[in-house]
Amino acid sequence: MNDINILRNSPLFDAAYYLEHNQDVLQAQVDPVVHFLEFGAKEGRNPSKKFSIAHYKKFLNRRHIQLDDENPLLHFINNREKLYACAPFSLTEDGLFLEMELAPGSFVRERSIINAAFNSRTKHLQLSQLTADYYNKLSIHHHSFIYECCLLSSSTKKLYVFLSAYGVHRSYPSFMRKTYSSIFDGYCLYIDDPTRQINFAQKAICFYYGTRDDSVINGISDIIKKICDIYNIEYNNITFISSSNGAFASICIACMFKDAKCIALCPQISVYQYYKYENKLDYFNTVFNKVSGISKQNNDNAQSEIFRFNLLPLLQNNVLQSKIFLFSNVYSPSDCIQMRYMQKNMNLKLQLGLNVITNNLFIFLAAIDNTNPHLAQPMESFCKIADLFLDGRIDTEDAISLFNANIAELSRYYHV
Repeated sequence: MNDINILRNSPLFDAAYYLEHNQDVLQAQVDPVVHFLEFGAKEGRNPSKKFSIAHYKKFLNRRHIQLDDENPLLHFINNREKLYACAPFSLTEDGLFLEMELAPGSFVRERSIINAAFNSRTKHLQLSQLTADYYNKLSIHHHSFIYECCLLSSSTKKLYVFLSAYGVHRSYPSFMRKTYSSIFDGYCLYIDDPTRQINFAQKAICFYYGTRDDSVINGISDIIKKICDIYNIEYNNITFISSSNGAFASICIACMFKDAKCIALCPQISVYQYYKYENKLDYFNTVFNKVSGISKQNNDNAQSEIFRFNLLPLLQNNVLQSKIFLFSNVYSPSDCIQMRYMQKNMNLKLQLGLNVITNNLFIFLAAIDNTNPHLAQPMESFCKIADLFLDGRIDTEDAISLFNANIAELSRYYHV
């Protein structure tokens, strides 16, 4: 395919846009693609509202990449995956690159600030005492649990909530995705599951359950509501990001906040199906009976008074008012079982790539080979794209292209 046809077939060249913003080309009745190739790019004329030549040149210069005399848009099209590997980015509607890996000095938070927050002295307080004076590492007492948290402050009225996804064998507390706060502009709240510190933690169900009498899910919801009240953050500016058991809990909590967003990586949809796959139903039944007082047996619809072990009632709801984005690596048998369970019980036809289920529910399936495929999950750049997509700042076509490039690079990483 020659250069002219490449540009004609690219969504990043908009002939109507080019003519509208270059009246001399319109009046001369010159083919806009030909003009852009011969003159327009050299003169800095943008091919569409989605591609800024000036910004792209700065992007390359910061990475010491020589453009020489090559057309900038053709260079991007021909090198997109390679460029994405060194610095993931997306194209925004105003024609600027929103880079996922920002240049030094351009991070939302520098790593030194993040490290200082997580290494700060822990402050102990009751939830009722929480004010704007409390941030960094916090031990928040609420009902019968102590919630180990780290809150990074911001001037942006957004809140990102990161729930850890550790089991009983990891020291408590431990926080996951600390570096994400370098690219997510807003307050960042990190919480570990206090269920892991219960006396019978060696026999605990680490899905942010708590006990029959005290729900950790409700406790975290109370903390989030308090933070939103203190900093005047609207619920539609909350994004939950987590994986596995933490993702399960994130979906539950996100559904308690109208218009909140949730990015759930390899989540369990049914905790019962998870333990069934792990051949630990006896273990699950014993612990479930202890913490909930309800006989689980083989009934997957059983629930405690305060917490469901099955997300289907939430996700099947036609009035789902939170935006949920699920990523699952179906190369992992346990994750594949969860998706098959969801597909069967929700009457879905899922395929690899992005599946738009409703305006508020999206499922992205990948098949990434790895020794532990459940942990072969995309990183912050993918989550950033998902957050922008759920916010409506990236259209579906661009989002699919960026998601696919990200997963392609992730697959290559695990194959090395």
